[in-house]
Amino acid sequence: MIRPPDCFTEYQLPFVMSLGPAPVLASGHDVVVDCSPTAASARSELAEVFAYFGRLGRTGAFGSPVVPPRDATLGDVVVTSNGPAVIRACRVDERAIVILANLLFARQALLRLNSVRVAAPSAPHASADFRSLERRTDEYASYPERSERLPFAIEDDDPSGDSRTFTAEFVRPLQQSEEAALIDALEAWAVVVRAGGYAVAPEPPELCYLEPNPPACWQTGFEYSFLKLRADGRSTDGIVNLFEAFHHRICPLARLTVA
Repeated sequence: MIRPPDCFTEYQLPFVMSLGPAPVLASGHDVVVDCSPTAASARSELAEVFAYFGRLGRTGAFGSPVVPPRDATLGDVVVTSNGPAVIRACRVDERAIVILANLLFARQALLRLNSVRVAAPSAPHASADFRSLERRTDEYASYPERSERLPFAIEDDDPSGDSRTFTAEFVRPLQQSEEAALIDALEAWAVVVRAGGYAVAPEPPELCYLEPNPPACWQTGFEYSFLKLRADGRSTDGIVNLFEAFHHRICPLARLTVA
């Protein structure tokens, strides 16, 4: 059995984030996220955070060597006017919890949370069964990593700086609906980046930023690029993961180039 990866953050979170017995997000079952307290006036903010998380989670971006991107997904995210949020049929890398923590942290001025508990519905309520999301200042925060063995060729120049270009070569031309699905997945990634999901300390998550360029599609080619990335550079592993999921779910890639 593969040991769940360590989950930790670089930030001193303004709320206590507690995780139930592992696996939680990778279990494939429902996950309950109890955010306390949540004023009625902040429920829309909370719902937006979970909408961002859920939209990207369905693309395969939260996959990893532990949870293959082709299998990484989640169902509906239910946020009611009172009570905890519920993520249905959640199977993503455990480290996606750090992205959720950052998204909540970025809205803390409005949410004013004291605690966040993440666990299966059947998890014991005793505090001894929970562990806090650890802070480590001597390591980079843990985010879901790209797969170690990709089903297509990849040329990655490992570029430095704040811009990236992803060029995909598919085995056949994309249908219009397939192109739209890929663009939607990449837009979901960009939204989470700008919302602070892939923040890097000591920058506050709410200052995260990037400027995506319009995607281009031709014959069997597709290009996605962005400028002025102000977030953790490892956020781009999420793009590689969603391309891998797209390869298995919709249309195979022959090659992906990152420059």
